[in-house]
Amino acid sequence: MNIVHDISNGQEPYPISLVYDNIDELEESKREHQKVISRWYHTSDIPSCQTERLCLHTTMDVIAPTIANPRIADAKRLMASFFYDSQSLRTLNPIFLSPSRSLPAHSAPTPLQNIYECNQSCTCSPSCPNRLTQRGLTTPLNVFPTGTRGWGVRAVEKIVKGQFVCEYAGEIIHTEKARTIWKTNTKDNKRNYVFCLREIIHDRIQRTNIDATTFGNVARYFNHSCEPNMQIHIIRVDSIVPVVGFFANRDILPGEELCFDYGGVRDIQERMKEKETKNKNVALTKCLCGSEKCKGFLPFDESL
Repeated sequence: MNIVHDISNGQEPYPISLVYDNIDELEESKREHQKVISRWYHTSDIPSCQTERLCLHTTMDVIAPTIANPRIADAKRLMASFFYDSQSLRTLNPIFLSPSRSLPAHSAPTPLQNIYECNQSCTCSPSCPNRLTQRGLTTPLNVFPTGTRGWGVRAVEKIVKGQFVCEYAGEIIHTEKARTIWKTNTKDNKRNYVFCLREIIHDRIQRTNIDATTFGNVARYFNHSCEPNMQIHIIRVDSIVPVVGFFANRDILPGEELCFDYGGVRDIQERMKEKETKNKNVALTKCLCGSEKCKGFLPFDESL
């Protein structure tokens, strides 16, 4: 067994080690570790705080009186800061850790409230508690060969419930390109690293495709589980382009694999029904997560 101590080459605040058995596995894992997120600057549409004091309010007693007027930028900022625990500087407020808040990657679009972090228009410092995801990885991680499910990622140190782990980094691509990549990789029996996110915004569906095939980070190696220990939240900073953040939904012990549900909370029977009625050519992939709540098959995006 061989070890690479940090495949990010210092680009992350904490090292990401990799364990491999042979040179072929090492070559397979050699992808450039670089965060590439297209930033479309519309700062007039993204709320910003005018004083650092506003970023530190984390109690509903302070926030509630201002929520009634959503047009006030400071009110939006107060709502945003309420998502994070300003004491730990790395965890969500516990009330946002319920299963119903989990965001599916390949399921029907879900109307979740966004987290608005402080942005370039804000006057607060980089250490502001409302800039959590912008500071990057919050714990060392280890990439390892699972044997049956390709590469996986496990904790090196204890990760506490609510802790932000990392974002899903990659290139923002058009849906047509995402569809081409998906079909080609499926045909060639290769792993897909395209994260398809669908949001309900007002009365329309907005789709964002994040491709980590060439450029990305350690999140590309997170495997699916029907009983996941991480959940996803949408964060917006300087751009209308969403940041997909992974948060622990329970305490995760050292050596435990990090997983999330690729399809959210939908039942496999619903997925199979969609396959029969919408796309009979879609081949279901057997799920190998091994959990007691395993649904039998991996989720799929019928739009691809």
